[in-house]
Amino acid sequence: MNWKEMIKLAIDPETAKKIHYRAGTEIDNEPCSMCGEFCSIKILEEALSKSKKKKD
Repeated sequence: MNWKEMIKLAIDPETAKKIHYRAGTEIDNEPCSMCGEFCSIKILEEALSKSKKKKD
């Protein structure tokens, strides 16, 4: 997810940035803070990473 662009396009970019950082996530790292360990994006990234390591 392109969080920099999402924050830039928000109605209130400063508040969006504060909320994003308040969740303990870094701008470029985490998809969001809503699902936590059940985040489908995180699970997919981990599965693809493991699959790639097995191929190497």
